[in-house]
Amino acid sequence: MHLRITVEEEADFGLGPFAVNYDRNTAVDTTIPIFIDYNTILVNYRTDGPSFFSYLMAFGWEVWLGLILSLLTISLIACFFDNVMSNNLKTTGWISSFPEYVWKFYGNLLYQGSSQQRILHHQRLLQAFWCLIVIVLMQSFSGHLMATLVMKRDVQINSLEDLEKSGLLPGVEKGSSLHSMFMYDQEPLHRKLYYRMIQQESKSFLKISKLVSDPVLELVKKEKFAVVCDSLAIKSALASRYERGGVCDFHIAEEKFHRLILVMTLRKDLPKSVFREINKSVFSLVEGQLLTATINNYIGKYRRCIGRKQEGTNPLSVEDLQSVFILLASGILLGVFTLLLERFYGRVRNI
Repeated sequence: MHLRITVEEEADFGLGPFAVNYDRNTAVDTTIPIFIDYNTILVNYRTDGPSFFSYLMAFGWEVWLGLILSLLTISLIACFFDNVMSNNLKTTGWISSFPEYVWKFYGNLLYQGSSQQRILHHQRLLQAFWCLIVIVLMQSFSGHLMATLVMKRDVQINSLEDLEKSGLLPGVEKGSSLHSMFMYDQEPLHRKLYYRMIQQESKSFLKISKLVSDPVLELVKKEKFAVVCDSLAIKSALASRYERGGVCDFHIAEEKFHRLILVMTLRKDLPKSVFREINKSVFSLVEGQLLTATINNYIGKYRRCIGRKQEGTNPLSVEDLQSVFILLASGILLGVFTLLLERFYGRVRNI
């Protein structure tokens, strides 16, 4: 029902519900609030596959840094130990052989074995611990990488800020309080969105019946348009679309803004006793939750028109793999201890 019918006294009572604003409040009388609603954003449900860098981001940057430092550390220690055992303590000698050790331990990352023939006990320990953490790291990497390739990231528009960044054309109900908010509010974000809307004014400011119609929803599905209006109208349109068998998978933004107080309207010159009786009936209706239950029953199927949120994957952090680096440190300490034992045993034999 249009509010004009009540204003022109063609009807005594307007069921609506109507959102309260100054013009409506001066033109007609209103009942107590029957429903509190909020404006939100309707867009297409979007998914994003893995990017080029997602192959590297199976590990967090801290893990990659830790892996590189671990490779250099264990290579340096192994090189130093071997030169100590061969009594070659000249800095130039063992530093010049350092790249060979880096290459050897790097080869282990690619599951390549060592070609070294003479292996001492401390070398075996370092090699064993390094191979163990390589197995853990590579299995973690391959498992997480597979999950990254299979799962799609959630990249939804959930706020007006996201909408502004997306470049989509917003559409609002023409003449609504939301229209006025974008028009007069000096908040920079609202000004940017309003400027975008007035560039295509005929497409952005529509009657509510057209704003949530199938042709507009098709534009939303093609990611050319975003509907910005009260959530009740959005959910009602999606429920109807689902019942008609239309293509769904939409997304309703998490952000709710610009509260709407919905009321019924009465002709201005109605007797006060009639006004009180109607308000009393409306109060009983609201308090008994009958209206809320009726609305939820009517629009409940909108959920079937909402895209499913998939659980994404996060890069593995140092906390996730800290035991690997602790294991490597333990192996290095054990290698140092074994080296000392070997040196001690060598000296005892030479006595």
